[in-house]
Amino acid sequence: MENNIIFDFDGTLVDSSGAINKLYAYFADKYQISSINDPESLASIKSLPLIDKIKKLGVPVQQLAAMSIEAKNVYASFISEVKLKEGMIDILKDLKERQASMFILSSNAADNINQFLNLNDISFFKSVYSSRNILKKDVEVLKLLKKYKIKKDNVVYVGDEVQDIIACRRIGVKIISVSWGHDSAEVLKKNNPDYLCNSMEDLYNFLIDG
Repeated sequence: MENNIIFDFDGTLVDSSGAINKLYAYFADKYQISSINDPESLASIKSLPLIDKIKKLGVPVQQLAAMSIEAKNVYASFISEVKLKEGMIDILKDLKERQASMFILSSNAADNINQFLNLNDISFFKSVYSSRNILKKDVEVLKLLKKYKIKKDNVVYVGDEVQDIIACRRIGVKIISVSWGHDSAEVLKKNNPDYLCNSMEDLYNFLIDG
């Protein structure tokens, strides 16, 4: 069994598609990004790596940091749209009973995540971390490991994006990718995670049986 598990938040633990869609609409209106309002464009964008997504949407890379902060602030007003993924609560309860140490590390704001956890009376996690730079999540993972004195070979990260795979590869941490989140199963598979889960049962079996 995996004793130390770091979960991504949006797309992995929770279905935040309602909140994300409202964020898309907000940015489309404010920054006149027409492709966000086109369902076909959004579907094709989902299969692209993060940097290519940004380019396709027409978002200047130099504005990414500022827009990321703005997105986190706006997201807070849509927190009621966020729901735990179906079947996830059973996995979390089982892991807690087995005394696994669980964390959340996300590019979303820690305040947003904690608000969600409080609203839904979820208390399985030892700590919630926020990565200020969505392209450098590996730095935050290392900080977490150092604080809790966890060895790299004794932790697994569970995420839904190619960027999660890249971050974990940089630092030698095992990565489980889930196909029900933001990036498609096809693009995740191309980037070779240690394991690709297509269902909650897959995830449960991997975390429990290894």
